[in-house]
Amino acid sequence: MEDPITPVSTRQFHIDQKQYMKLLLIQKYRKSTWWLWPLLLLIVINMVSGFARVGIVLLMGLIFYLIYIYQEYRHYVQSRKNQALFAPQSFEFYPQSLFQTTQLGKVEVPYTSITRIEKRSDHIKLHLTDKTWFFIPAGAIKRKEDLLKILEYIE
Repeated sequence: MEDPITPVSTRQFHIDQKQYMKLLLIQKYRKSTWWLWPLLLLIVINMVSGFARVGIVLLMGLIFYLIYIYQEYRHYVQSRKNQALFAPQSFEFYPQSLFQTTQLGKVEVPYTSITRIEKRSDHIKLHLTDKTWFFIPAGAIKRKEDLLKILEYIE
């Protein structure tokens, strides 16, 4: 067993705010628009088949929902900015928890608070119990062995 005071692995990297906000927008888009294309198809079918009033009502509902999604996205971005997580500088992986260093200091994330892990080609995303997530870019992990060791501790 390794010493809990010594980090298992430390990774240095930098994410600029523009890159992080783009990631947030893509995340919200994926969660919010799965229903959009079938609804637009239904609106077009109603307009073409002579039920223009139904199509207009559906279109108004769509506009109101898009306003709601926009407000939710603004709130989400503001809450992430308040946490200052858009500028992570390093991760330290310990046997019991993960420490992320940001401009405001260190944030500790116990592995027990991680609910799901998304492994993608350009990043790893750790979903937490408080509905937030940590983003670890692929550039922060140089070797496959390091990644496997980190995932062994997280999982």
